[in-house]
Amino acid sequence: MRRWLWLLLLLPGLATATPDWDALDPAQRQMLAPLAGQWDELSAQQRERLLQASERWRQLDPQGQARMRERLQRWSELSPEQRRQMRQRMEQRRDFQQLPPERREALRERWQQMTPEERRAWRERITRPDGSRAGGD
Repeated sequence: MRRWLWLLLLLPGLATATPDWDALDPAQRQMLAPLAGQWDELSAQQRERLLQASERWRQLDPQGQARMRERLQRWSELSPEQRRQMRQRMEQRRDFQQLPPERREALRERWQQMTPEERRAWRERITRPDGSRAGGD
């Protein structure tokens, strides 16, 4: 039985726990300070992503670190609904970036030719009431 337990502990992603706030090192706490009050409420997946970001943060120059800290501060001040909307926009941006260059350019040109009313209607058409994408152009 012990052998299996050790095996599970050695496998990445299994039986891994993200640390409590007090267990973070000083550099991690400095970078993640805007989320200190919310840390215990974050899922293990969210904590893990933030810990990975804190490792990338260590590699940045002081300006880059300040920018990242500022963005994290703004994120921590968003409401859950605003965060959901932001995640949706990031997903749409990733989808757009994965399109072939010709398709992206065609969509940009089409967007620039639209009136504000047409743009609003297009946004409503591609977004479901729950905020998920409906597909389409």
